[in-house]
Amino acid sequence: MTITQTLTRPASLREYQQRQREIQIPIIAESIRHGLTYQVQPSDLFISPYGKCGTTWLQQIVHSLRTRGDMEFDDISRVVPWLEMAHRLGLDL
Repeated sequence: MTITQTLTRPASLREYQQRQREIQIPIIAESIRHGLTYQVQPSDLFISPYGKCGTTWLQQIVHSLRTRGDMEFDDISRVVPWLEMAHRLGLDL
């Protein structure tokens, strides 16, 4: 993608989708590679709700149980990270 493309609005939905893929695919692929190299520890707990069925809510519940109600954090994804997104957030699992 050229600098001119990043500074102009997409002319069509197709162009918008293409730009989005050019940006997201390398980032997602790198995050997945890091997730696949993760070494599971005996104390790890994985939560896996069905998509769009309360993932954030379940993260909040698990964190609350794990910390005995301590809800002092700025973003739930930093204290209960998604395995495939932790690297992108700069978290060292």
